Amino acid sequence: MGVNAETPRSTSGRRKARLWTAIVLLAATALIVMANLLMMRFPIRRDVTALREQSLAPRTQQTLSKLDGTYRVVIAADLRTIDPRARTNASDVLDAMWRFSPQVKSSWIDLGSKSGVTTYQNLIDELIKRDEKPLSDQTTSINAALGGCTSIALYLNDTLSPALLSAREAIAPTGNAATQLRSTIEQVAAGARLASRDLSDAVTKARDALKYTLGDKPLPATDKASADLAAALDPVVQLLQTLTTQGRKWAASEPAAGPGADALRSLLPQADQIRDQSSQILDSMRHMKRPDILRVTDVLERGSAALVIGPPDVGLSAIDVNALLPQSLVFDNGLASADAHRRCEELLASSIAALRTPLRPIVVVMHGEAGEFLSSTPIIQQLTERLRLHGIDLVEWAAVINSEPKLDALNPLGKRPVVYVVLSPDASAAAPPGGLSGAQRAAKLGQAVSEVAAANKSLLIDLNPSVLPTYGDTDPVAAVLGRFGLACDSGRPLLREVVTPRGRSIETDLQAQGIDANSGPIAGAIRGLPVLLPWPVAIHATPAPEKVRLELQPFLVIPASESVWAESQWLRVWQTPRDKRGLIPDLPTFDEGRDSRWPDGKASNAPQKWLLGARVERFELGAPSQRAVVIGSNSWFIDAVTQQAVNADGRAVARNPGNLEMFEAAVYWLAGQENLIAQSPEATKVPVIVPIDDTNLVRARLALMLGIPLIVLVLGGMYRMIRG
Repeated sequence: MGVNAETPRSTSGRRKARLWTAIVLLAATALIVMANLLMMRFPIRRDVTALREQSLAPRTQQTLSKLDGTYRVVIAADLRTIDPRARTNASDVLDAMWRFSPQVKSSWIDLGSKSGVTTYQNLIDELIKRDEKPLSDQTTSINAALGGCTSIALYLNDTLSPALLSAREAIAPTGNAATQLRSTIEQVAAGARLASRDLSDAVTKARDALKYTLGDKPLPATDKASADLAAALDPVVQLLQTLTTQGRKWAASEPAAGPGADALRSLLPQADQIRDQSSQILDSMRHMKRPDILRVTDVLERGSAALVIGPPDVGLSAIDVNALLPQSLVFDNGLASADAHRRCEELLASSIAALRTPLRPIVVVMHGEAGEFLSSTPIIQQLTERLRLHGIDLVEWAAVINSEPKLDALNPLGKRPVVYVVLSPDASAAAPPGGLSGAQRAAKLGQAVSEVAAANKSLLIDLNPSVLPTYGDTDPVAAVLGRFGLACDSGRPLLREVVTPRGRSIETDLQAQGIDANSGPIAGAIRGLPVLLPWPVAIHATPAPEKVRLELQPFLVIPASESVWAESQWLRVWQTPRDKRGLIPDLPTFDEGRDSRWPDGKASNAPQKWLLGARVERFELGAPSQRAVVIGSNSWFIDAVTQQAVNADGRAVARNPGNLEMFEAAVYWLAGQENLIAQSPEATKVPVIVPIDDTNLVRARLALMLGIPLIVLVLGGMYRMIRG
């Protein structure tokens, strides 16, 4: 009978195994604990989402990295009515901003609870107290202006108008000239009575505005009061200016000789004095800075608000709550989380940037059409909304009919930078009945552009193909390029030949490429993003004008190839609707004698590129520097181009996101605010594969065909050498 007995050696082995197991478990536990402690102290986050939903865009990072002081984001709403997806999305963005810059703090106020309502009232009290001194000072100034306006209104109605009528009666109606003068004086007297009535009404409205309350807190609406007074005083100043200028001529005229002239001369000194008084009050009302609290009053009144509160010397701004926190219906209709994330980030980052840079640019779109049309034909609606989101105002200037744009209301102090965007007309257009032809409108626009350039203004010049160089004439819009050491071949736009199984076709809208991001801020803004240029025309450098130094930096090109050329016989394609171009029997073909395939005029071993976009800074002795951006295309920022979409993973994303990024970057650079240039959240909605030019495509094909077999052969040879 055998006995199963453990030997001392086997027992010792099991003890050692248990001991080593315990040591390993203890070490692993200690390692995990230490790793967690380190991660809590030094957190590291990695965004592994396909669409980079948890990463901030470069522009947002650039904005947050330069903050001085604390910026608070306060969202007040009834949280029971907010879609949880929207709140989660906003919270994620705010958390990401806080992690990147702890100076950005956020809080939520639930207006669906009593404590939330109390907190909201305390917030309003805090904001009113921040602007207590400027509100008090402005109220004092407006009260003083109200007394002056009241006396001016009385003067217009009780003194000036009767005096004018007396002077009229003193002029005998002895001829046509006297009758005309009497009628003119009577009209001015009627205008004085009307201006008096309007000014009195404005005084009443201004007094009511100063009594405004937000809830139970006094909040004098000094912005509304000053605006009402300014609107009523402006025609008063114009009327008195006309009277004092023309009144002396009337008194010196033959029809007024005698008592009429004496009556006119007697009222002019006081009219001069009242005009100067009115001008001073008008100037003070126009230049009265709007307190921050009054800019968000409408938002606070609605009972829900999304506010960005900067340091006291910076101010505050408001965000549309419905845009920041979309309703459930928006998500149910297919809004992707990545899109909602980017939209929320754009809203928050833009509000913070607007506080950091209060003097936002004004964009003046100057064109050669017969009248203003951008408001009635919203071809740049998306661009306008995007600029407005960033605090940039857009103004239309029909340079053919108006001598200058209307900027007084937007830029009363003249401190905001103004950027002029030139839209070239169709020079081939025929003249409508009683109107101007395209060539005539181009000439008028060219003259206006030359005057703006001579005044040292910043210009974004967009070029159209023109028939004028074909006839030996100069393109009047492109003529201004010489001031900046550039020229363009606007008589020969670039076309691309495409051959498919269906046959041969011509492309007039070409994809352009940004040069290396190291080429400057605009190049960095469009890095890796597709840019589509309709009917592009090539530009090239020319010698700088005498005694002028130029800093020229290209940033946008189209690679030269056998399939792209500058075409001289393009007019028929231009005048044919896009959907009917396939019916043209003989599409343009390359002609060696008239056309060109290469920017340098001939093929070479070195890769050649057509230049389509450049920025220039001009320095001339005795004058401030001047900036210009030139794009060899005219309609590259209209909605029909920028809003083209493709389907990516079931989402509609922009086909040409680089277009709006390029426009915005150009505006900031021209305004001298290049610190704001970076790719926006909207540009990073979807990963983009950059187009490969012909040279790199050939290299990639050779690498695939020859590189892999060669690597296999080399590795096999090395293996044989090692094994012997």
